[in-house]
Amino acid sequence: MREAYERVVHRGDTVYTVARDWNARGVPSARDHQRTEQNRHLPEHERRPEKGTLWSVTPLRNMLRSPALMGVMMHRSGPVLDAEGQPVVWADPILTPEEFAALQDAIITERREEEPKPGKGWRTPLLGVVFCMCGRPMYVRHQKNRLADGTTTVLTYYQCRSVSEMNRCEAPSTWRAESLYETVERDFLEKAGDLTETKRAYAPARDHTAAIAELRHALDNLTTAIGQVVSAAAVEALTRQMDEHAKTIARLEVAPVVHARWIEEPTGDVYRKRWCVTENWEGRAAILSKAGVRYFCEGTHRSGTVHMYLPPALQRQAGGWSPHAGSEAADGIDCREEGARRYFMQLRRAKGMGPGFWYSPR
Repeated sequence: MREAYERVVHRGDTVYTVARDWNARGVPSARDHQRTEQNRHLPEHERRPEKGTLWSVTPLRNMLRSPALMGVMMHRSGPVLDAEGQPVVWADPILTPEEFAALQDAIITERREEEPKPGKGWRTPLLGVVFCMCGRPMYVRHQKNRLADGTTTVLTYYQCRSVSEMNRCEAPSTWRAESLYETVERDFLEKAGDLTETKRAYAPARDHTAAIAELRHALDNLTTAIGQVVSAAAVEALTRQMDEHAKTIARLEVAPVVHARWIEEPTGDVYRKRWCVTENWEGRAAILSKAGVRYFCEGTHRSGTVHMYLPPALQRQAGGWSPHAGSEAADGIDCREEGARRYFMQLRRAKGMGPGFWYSPR
């Protein structure tokens, strides 16, 4: 995990690159390593076969995104909290909180050049950023056109994914790539170009409700027990413990409940500066994805519209600009995808369309 951290954060490698290299080097996957450790202390006839499972992108990415790397106890994909509402640290951390935050930022913005390509080897730089009005992502496709002089030219389009599916949407959007790139760039720089770029820091939850209930239950048990003892020393000990519980309850009751959330922290750079020094669209798509910006396309490049969604943090920086008439800023939503989903639903509702299909990118 330390090697993966160093390569992704400091060398700019992608998770796919790390997984591919580990498979080439014969590094045992987590599953095979676990089988090896389990078999170590078992007799030959009881050992489980080691299947030679390969590393793959999704399991490795999930491991790199787990707070367990900070030594946090996990249960059902969530951190276990103590009486103070803080994550329980039960093992030596592999990464510090600062390193873990840097790793999450790098995974979100990792370069896409070395990621597995969509079908037929076509790269879709804006995958997960640009969607059709039905909610499905738009993929790149190439079309060969024969000209009058006998030569051929290749045109690149972004097209709704449903075109290649059985359940085609009611109005699949199709945009020429250069036209879509021009529209995305113009709208983003116009609305967010002069805004300060932010990075996300994870703030754990603080909720003492469960701890207060547990202490009250313990207080009730002590109250019952103190009526059954006859020793003065035992009464004194139980009374002292009850006083400590009562003080702890009083302290926890006044503490505010804070939900786990992502905090936006300014980096000091404006988006226009980052955009101008990033020449390829894979890098620009990473900027948009990190910022939480999404685009919803309807129609075609000849007679269509591209609707831009800005997350609440950028809306506030922009001075209350609303991305769509009648939409809400979606304050209090921690998950950017949830904010984009709500905007998408409101956009379809404003056009008299049904709920549609919502796709959550990996």
